[in-house]
Amino acid sequence: MKKRIISLVLAAAFSFTMLSGCGIAKVIPIGTEGEYTGEVKFDASAGGDTMWTDQLAPEISEKAVDLTELLNSSNGDLLGAGASAKAAKVPTDSSAAASKSIIYAVKGTGTVEEVVSKAVDPEASSKGYLLIKPDGYSGEEVIKIAIGPVNMDTSLRDAVTFMDINNYNGQKVTTNEWADVAKSINQMSQDYVVANLDLASAKGKTIEFTGAFTVSSTKKDEVFITPVALEIK
Repeated sequence: MKKRIISLVLAAAFSFTMLSGCGIAKVIPIGTEGEYTGEVKFDASAGGDTMWTDQLAPEISEKAVDLTELLNSSNGDLLGAGASAKAAKVPTDSSAAASKSIIYAVKGTGTVEEVVSKAVDPEASSKGYLLIKPDGYSGEEVIKIAIGPVNMDTSLRDAVTFMDINNYNGQKVTTNEWADVAKSINQMSQDYVVANLDLASAKGKTIEFTGAFTVSSTKKDEVFITPVALEIK
């Protein structure tokens, strides 16, 4: 009986402590903190399917210029004024990592000369690509189309007007979060575009593509396109 009385006294004291001073204590489930603090956890894939199908892919397709015409008219100088006038976007200092870059949205047809993919060779690089020769182009520019699964390119993110590091879904994001946005978009390219391809039989075939690439003073040795549409014929 004595032990029971002591237990009841302690329980009452604990209850009084929790109800007084700081008020009633509330247990908040992990992952729901933002509902109480107002702080929203960053989501790099915000928008997901809708963003890809309703915004990103349509904007890239609308801005896309013919790759062969771009290469031939620029005479190899994609940083020049003539070529940059056809750019999808010339970033400002709002995107510091790409402020000296030019992003092009392009489309075209061509022939697959080489396939670097683990789907073809298990020993191949994870940074897979199709090496292509655009129809009507006889220059020396190396043209590749990203097929992953690893793709560190940021061109799709940087080419569109509705994304900015200072205002991504109403948030100003960190550099690391901004990089995560590019990774999320590239994964969408992998899921929506590349996953549907028969890469094992692609070599020597004609392809039709739409996508984006970035050129800068330190990135001008090749054209590396991340696709929003890619068809092997």
